[in-house]
Amino acid sequence: MTEPAETAELDSLHLHPSIAADWDVWSIVIAQTALRRLEQVRESFPEMSAAVLASADGMHVCSLGVDVDDAERLAAMNSSLFGVARAEAQIMVADTDPAARTVVTITIGNVQTAVLGLIVEPFGQLLLAISAQDVQLGTLMITARTAATEIATLLGEAAPPTL
Repeated sequence: MTEPAETAELDSLHLHPSIAADWDVWSIVIAQTALRRLEQVRESFPEMSAAVLASADGMHVCSLGVDVDDAERLAAMNSSLFGVARAEAQIMVADTDPAARTVVTITIGNVQTAVLGLIVEPFGQLLLAISAQDVQLGTLMITARTAATEIATLLGEAAPPTL
Protein backbone atom coordinates (compact mmCIF):
# COMPACT_ATOMS: atom_id res chain seq x y z
CA MET A 1 0.00 0.00 0.00
CA THR A 2 1.32 3.45 -0.90
CA GLU A 3 1.72 5.82 2.03
CA PRO A 4 0.39 9.42 1.70
CA ALA A 5 3.93 10.88 1.75
CA GLU A 6 4.99 8.52 -1.04
CA THR A 7 1.92 9.49 -3.07
CA ALA A 8 2.72 13.20 -2.66
CA GLU A 9 6.31 12.56 -3.83
CA LEU A 10 5.11 10.62 -6.86
CA ASP A 11 2.58 13.35 -7.71
CA SER A 12 5.27 16.05 -7.56
CA LEU A 13 7.29 14.14 -10.18
CA HIS A 14 4.49 14.27 -12.74
CA LEU A 15 2.96 17.05 -14.76
CA HIS A 16 -0.31 18.44 -13.50
CA PRO A 17 -3.03 17.22 -15.92
CA SER A 18 -3.91 20.77 -17.00
CA ILE A 19 -0.24 21.46 -17.83
CA ALA A 20 -0.02 18.17 -19.75
CA ALA A 21 -3.14 19.08 -21.72
CA ASP A 22 -1.51 22.34 -22.84
CA TRP A 23 2.07 21.01 -23.07
CA ASP A 24 2.71 22.78 -26.39
CA VAL A 25 2.13 26.13 -24.67
CA TRP A 26 3.76 25.34 -21.32
CA SER A 27 6.87 23.78 -22.86
CA ILE A 28 7.52 27.14 -24.55
CA VAL A 29 7.16 28.95 -21.21
CA ILE A 30 9.55 26.48 -19.57
CA ALA A 31 12.04 26.73 -22.45
CA GLN A 32 12.07 30.54 -22.54
CA THR A 33 12.46 30.77 -18.78
CA ALA A 34 15.25 28.18 -18.64
CA LEU A 35 17.13 29.42 -21.70
CA ARG A 36 17.60 32.85 -20.19
CA ARG A 37 19.35 31.29 -17.19
CA LEU A 38 21.34 28.80 -19.28
CA GLU A 39 22.64 31.62 -21.49
CA GLN A 40 23.83 33.40 -18.34
CA VAL A 41 25.58 30.20 -17.24
CA ARG A 42 27.30 29.96 -20.62
CA GLU A 43 28.51 33.57 -20.32
CA SER A 44 29.91 33.09 -16.82
CA PHE A 45 31.13 29.50 -17.35
CA PRO A 46 32.86 29.43 -20.75
CA GLU A 47 33.92 25.81 -20.22
CA MET A 48 30.27 24.81 -20.72
CA SER A 49 29.95 23.08 -24.08
CA ALA A 50 26.28 22.07 -23.95
CA ALA A 51 23.13 22.07 -21.85
CA VAL A 52 19.90 20.14 -22.32
CA LEU A 53 16.68 20.55 -20.33
CA ALA A 54 14.12 17.78 -20.70
CA SER A 55 11.05 16.38 -19.06
CA ALA A 56 11.61 13.34 -16.85
CA ASP A 57 10.09 11.17 -19.56
CA GLY A 58 12.68 12.33 -22.08
CA MET A 59 10.94 15.12 -23.98
CA HIS A 60 13.39 17.81 -25.13
CA VAL A 61 12.44 21.23 -23.75
CA CYS A 62 15.41 23.43 -24.66
CA SER A 63 19.15 23.23 -25.24
CA LEU A 64 22.33 25.15 -25.95
CA GLY A 65 25.42 23.95 -27.81
CA VAL A 66 23.85 20.97 -29.60
CA ASP A 67 21.56 20.73 -32.61
CA VAL A 68 17.92 19.85 -32.00
CA ASP A 69 18.18 16.25 -33.28
CA ASP A 70 21.08 15.49 -30.92
CA ALA A 71 19.34 17.34 -28.08
CA GLU A 72 16.24 15.20 -28.54
CA ARG A 73 18.34 12.03 -28.44
CA LEU A 74 20.23 13.28 -25.38
CA ALA A 75 16.96 14.12 -23.62
CA ALA A 76 15.73 10.55 -24.08
CA MET A 77 19.06 9.02 -23.02
CA ASN A 78 19.34 11.30 -19.97
CA SER A 79 15.87 10.22 -18.91
CA SER A 80 16.91 6.56 -19.05
CA LEU A 81 20.22 7.19 -17.26
CA PHE A 82 18.53 9.20 -14.54
CA GLY A 83 15.80 6.61 -14.06
CA VAL A 84 18.35 3.84 -13.56
CA ALA A 85 20.41 5.97 -11.15
CA ARG A 86 17.30 6.95 -9.16
CA ALA A 87 16.24 3.30 -8.89
CA GLU A 88 19.72 2.31 -7.76
CA ALA A 89 19.69 5.06 -5.12
CA GLN A 90 16.42 3.72 -3.75
CA ILE A 91 17.97 0.26 -3.36
CA MET A 92 21.55 1.07 -2.38
CA VAL A 93 20.95 3.81 0.17
CA ALA A 94 17.28 3.20 0.98
CA ASP A 95 16.60 6.73 -0.17
CA THR A 96 12.89 7.47 -0.10
CA ASP A 97 13.28 10.70 -2.11
CA PRO A 98 16.08 10.07 -4.60
CA ALA A 99 14.61 12.21 -7.39
CA ALA A 100 15.76 15.45 -5.78
CA ARG A 101 19.23 14.22 -4.81
CA THR A 102 20.30 11.86 -7.58
CA VAL A 103 23.03 13.11 -9.91
CA VAL A 104 24.41 11.21 -12.87
CA THR A 105 27.92 12.12 -13.99
CA ILE A 106 29.70 11.05 -17.14
CA THR A 107 33.36 11.59 -17.91
CA ILE A 108 34.76 11.04 -21.39
CA GLY A 109 38.30 12.31 -21.80
CA ASN A 110 38.33 15.96 -20.83
CA VAL A 111 34.52 16.35 -21.02
CA GLN A 112 32.37 16.06 -17.90
CA THR A 113 28.56 15.89 -17.91
CA ALA A 114 26.24 16.18 -14.93
CA VAL A 115 22.53 15.28 -15.10
CA LEU A 116 20.36 16.55 -12.25
CA GLY A 117 16.66 16.43 -11.51
CA LEU A 118 14.67 19.47 -10.52
CA ILE A 119 11.12 19.23 -9.29
CA VAL A 120 8.83 22.17 -9.93
CA GLU A 121 5.13 21.80 -9.29
CA PRO A 122 3.02 21.80 -11.41
CA PHE A 123 5.59 21.03 -14.13
CA GLY A 124 6.79 17.85 -12.43
CA GLN A 125 10.37 16.65 -12.64
CA LEU A 126 12.69 18.13 -15.24
CA LEU A 127 16.22 16.94 -16.02
CA LEU A 128 19.07 19.35 -16.59
CA ALA A 129 22.27 18.10 -18.21
CA ILE A 130 25.29 20.37 -18.45
CA SER A 131 28.53 19.38 -20.17
CA ALA A 132 31.84 21.17 -19.85
CA GLN A 133 35.37 20.70 -21.13
CA ASP A 134 38.61 20.94 -19.18
CA VAL A 135 36.92 21.50 -15.82
CA GLN A 136 36.96 19.64 -12.53
CA LEU A 137 33.85 17.63 -11.73
CA GLY A 138 33.27 19.59 -8.51
CA THR A 139 33.17 22.88 -10.40
CA LEU A 140 30.69 21.44 -12.88
CA MET A 141 28.53 20.05 -10.06
CA ILE A 142 28.35 23.40 -8.27
CA THR A 143 27.53 25.19 -11.51
CA ALA A 144 24.88 22.64 -12.52
CA ARG A 145 23.23 22.55 -9.06
CA THR A 146 23.13 26.34 -8.91
CA ALA A 147 21.64 26.56 -12.40
CA ALA A 148 19.05 23.87 -11.60
CA THR A 149 18.03 25.63 -8.38
CA GLU A 150 17.73 28.98 -10.13
CA ILE A 151 15.74 27.50 -13.03
CA ALA A 152 13.40 25.78 -10.55
CA THR A 153 12.88 29.09 -8.73
CA LEU A 154 12.19 30.95 -11.96
CA LEU A 155 9.78 28.25 -13.15
CA GLY A 156 8.00 28.32 -9.80
CA GLU A 157 7.40 32.01 -10.38
CA ALA A 158 6.22 31.31 -13.96
CA ALA A 159 3.78 28.59 -12.88
CA PRO A 160 0.06 29.28 -12.94
CA PRO A 161 -1.13 30.54 -9.54
CA THR A 162 -3.70 27.82 -8.89
CA LEU A 163 -4.46 24.49 -10.48
